[in-house]
Amino acid sequence: MQRYDIVVVGAGPAGLSFARAASAEARVLVCEMQASVGGNTFSTWLPRDALPGELARAVVQRTKEVKVRGPKSELASRVEGVVLDWKWVVRLLALEARRRGAEIWTSSPAKELLLKEGKAVGVRLEAGSWREEVRSEVVVDASGCSSEWSGLFPRLLGRKPKPEETVFSGEHLLAGADPEDSVEFHFGSYLAPLGNGWVHPFGSGFAVAGIQGLRIHPEASLDEFVAKVRRLGRAAPVASTRGMAVDVSLESFCSDGILAIGGAGWQVLALSRGGLLQAMKAGEMAAKVVLEALTEGDVSKEGLSEYERLWRRELGPDFELERALYSALSRSWDRNVERLLEGMEREPALLRDFAALLAGVEPGRAAKKLLEVLG
Repeated sequence: MQRYDIVVVGAGPAGLSFARAASAEARVLVCEMQASVGGNTFSTWLPRDALPGELARAVVQRTKEVKVRGPKSELASRVEGVVLDWKWVVRLLALEARRRGAEIWTSSPAKELLLKEGKAVGVRLEAGSWREEVRSEVVVDASGCSSEWSGLFPRLLGRKPKPEETVFSGEHLLAGADPEDSVEFHFGSYLAPLGNGWVHPFGSGFAVAGIQGLRIHPEASLDEFVAKVRRLGRAAPVASTRGMAVDVSLESFCSDGILAIGGAGWQVLALSRGGLLQAMKAGEMAAKVVLEALTEGDVSKEGLSEYERLWRRELGPDFELERALYSALSRSWDRNVERLLEGMEREPALLRDFAALLAGVEPGRAAKKLLEVLG
């Protein structure tokens, strides 16, 4: 049995940002279920001025234009941005965490939360015939919500997402795509009910196409979406992935000895498919709280609940406004998307705001403006 101050379950942006921030002052172990860090996403897009400097090496292509396609209308605007290779985003965060002292174990699924008198005291890792119990003062659940073994904390609460709360997604990495320096976002209830599709250029000859929505079969919906995108007419998938997210938030993010960040805490933006910047910030905020709790010797729910207060103050307003926009659109999805596009045509700056919102950049500010368009 091994002991650490903190065990982080999940080597995604939230978990690795936590480890990067906490490892200089505590013994941190990051456990990743997969054989490599990088998750089940191929790419993400950000406006150029929102790119964190430490992730510059993950840029695979620069873009000059954003296109938004609704059920009937289409708009485009010059917006300089960058497409990031998601695996390199995560690898760069892992590099920084390791440089600061974190240990990272891959192929180490956390199958069970270890409890003592109701307090989390570690995790049981298991893969094949290998099994290891790791004890810790605090468990940080950053395991996301997209697999059977994700979300230790929601399972502790007995909270399982309902079918109507589950957003399914799929992505193809395609070879043979026409050269483009634009990103595309597609909206329409037929292919992506209460969701959207996207296309990112991914270096010479390659593109990433993805789709997310409620009550969809991701593979079938994705293939149908790709067939409708002109620039992908001669392309073929060379790799595919699928995932899921939860369409609601948990009421609480912590309990005795454990807190949940990012997808594991169902802290997911409704319209933005990446949430990279929010995940990184959540990890950094949680590290500050956990280190203080360890110093004070209080890792109870009350000792860790400062993370909830910080999250609700720093990130909560963005999530609430973005959720309000999503709810307003949902009342009549196709009609309201078209109303937004009409507003963007009258005021082109709104399209740039919408693109930033879809990238998870200041989503509350953009959502507030777009809600005014919908009245």
